[in-house]
Amino acid sequence: MSDDDTELSDLPGSPEVAATASTASLHNEVGETDVEKTPTTLSRAWKRYRRMPVPMISLIYIIILVFVAIFGEWLAPYDPREQFVGDRFEGFSADHWLSTDDLGRDVFSRVLVGTRISIISGFVVTAISLAIAIPLGLLAGYIGGTFDLILLRVMDALRSFPGLVLVLSVAAILGPSLFNAMIAISLVIVPGFVRLIRAQTLSLREETFIEASQSIGTPRSRILRKHIVPGVLSPLVVA
Repeated sequence: MSDDDTELSDLPGSPEVAATASTASLHNEVGETDVEKTPTTLSRAWKRYRRMPVPMISLIYIIILVFVAIFGEWLAPYDPREQFVGDRFEGFSADHWLSTDDLGRDVFSRVLVGTRISIISGFVVTAISLAIAIPLGLLAGYIGGTFDLILLRVMDALRSFPGLVLVLSVAAILGPSLFNAMIAISLVIVPGFVRLIRAQTLSLREETFIEASQSIGTPRSRILRKHIVPGVLSPLVVA
């Protein structure tokens, strides 16, 4: 090809330049389409989740509970503390959907308002139990020795009591209040969490990456915080 032909092919209106520009534009459009259509991890998880009927029903139920817990006071047809002496032990009716109690209070209204207390109590009990069980289980599983032996015997002693009897005993000692009842219930749950966390820690302690961290002198606190705790959280979520 001569120099003149080369110069002509470089002109903006030449067929070679037009073909090159068209090819580049096509590649860009394909690349943008691929980027736009690439699903994120969250979208893929949601796509799999919504195909399973039981988890979807559970999610809808949880959403309804949270909605009722937030707006229960406004949804209740009656004041949950209001007494209708003439309507005591009334059965199901259009006025009282879930009947009335021994003081004539509307049970449906009390259920709606009480949902918030129930959900908050569940979260508080779980938080207290995990706050006690996680450090104890981690130390027992990672350090072992005498501490592990003593802790297991204490947990076995707590589990030997009937749960209801232990809750009532602790609540009677602490005094009548909702928070004291939460503490009492937490003590019943703690032994199970401690054993679960200890077992998971014992399993992770023997992994190769933990031994590698120990061999390079990584402090125990960092190993527990960076490697053991993340591995323990998965079974706790399921439990």
